[in-house]
Amino acid sequence: MRLLLVRHCQSTGGKPESPLTDGGRAAAALLADRLMPLGPDATYASPFSRAMSTVSPLATQLQTEVRVDERLRERVRSSEEIEDLADYLQRSFADEHYRVVGGESLRQAADRGLAALADVRRADHRCAVVASHRTLIASILRTIDPAFGLDEWREMTTPDVFSLQFDGLRLVAFERV
Repeated sequence: MRLLLVRHCQSTGGKPESPLTDGGRAAAALLADRLMPLGPDATYASPFSRAMSTVSPLATQLQTEVRVDERLRERVRSSEEIEDLADYLQRSFADEHYRVVGGESLRQAADRGLAALADVRRADHRCAVVASHRTLIASILRTIDPAFGLDEWREMTTPDVFSLQFDGLRLVAFERV
């Protein structure tokens, strides 16, 4: 089984209900065309509008529904305002267990995301496309490559696609496609 992990297309903001921009919707249509030759037969997404909208054109082409999984949502930063976001991000990527009040550490986010991907792997698909968010994806990728840090997080595009390789249910490698 092939699993493609996709960062959502360009959106109007970071709230769960933030839609894709006009450019993001166009990119989602192009992404569907780009992924179809890879043989996808299932789409999964975070419950956030921008993630679902990213794979909706593909699901339409496949004549299937987008399966929504709450565990694919973006990392919860904090229940309070973070005054120095740059410092927060630096500390998060330096220490995967760092978290602030009401938030998740990168390790907690990764564990949640990896559990969702394991369930996708258990399903009977040839190729599943999973749409999520930059920090969740980065937290997952750094579990097998600790060098995937803040700079790589910053370089992620909208959309961005990673092909994941597993040994059973354990993620062992990835490549940007």
